[in-house]
Amino acid sequence: MEELRLVNSRVSSQAIEVLLDQLNERNYVKRLSLVKANIGGEKSIAKLCTLIAGSRHLIELDLSWNGLRPNNIQPLLECLAENRLIQNLNLSWNNLQIAEMKQVEVGTTPRLHGDSAHVVSKVTRIIKYNKNLLHFNISHCGLTEQAVRDIGASLRRGKSILSLHLSGNPGITQEVKMFLHERIRCAEVHRNDLFDAAKGSPTK
Repeated sequence: MEELRLVNSRVSSQAIEVLLDQLNERNYVKRLSLVKANIGGEKSIAKLCTLIAGSRHLIELDLSWNGLRPNNIQPLLECLAENRLIQNLNLSWNNLQIAEMKQVEVGTTPRLHGDSAHVVSKVTRIIKYNKNLLHFNISHCGLTEQAVRDIGASLRRGKSILSLHLSGNPGITQEVKMFLHERIRCAEVHRNDLFDAAKGSPTK
């Protein structure tokens, strides 16, 4: 089997674990969608990571709308940060829950700390080191302004990426939009343009 799409499923976490076991036994799937599919359990995440790490074929992965949070998404991000095959990755509508940055003293550069910094570092590794990555969707993931800036700073290292979807994150301000378009060497952006951080002209 090369393609499996499970969307808005009401199957139990145990059923998902059995499914992932079967996929791991015959790891030939190229396109996998587990959308709103109850994959948040520790065992399911571990089996999914095993599938990703062991695959020589997986090029499309959609894990959107699974309610993943920092306590269970970090192992998944660590696995994805080492992957070099996936071309289309969708993590939208999962809560990365990036906390506001801290400043040690007045006038210092804002920086993310703790879990927030760890999550963002893995996201930037996905962009910078997967030379096959074309589309990455992290819209509606709770990313703050500093998190979006840190992710945007990695875009020039992401030579293959064609689109980075960031809509619906609280950190997307007009100033951040301009910063991101400068990072990806886009043409001038007008205030009324919609934003998708794509390598090309902004969408109207």
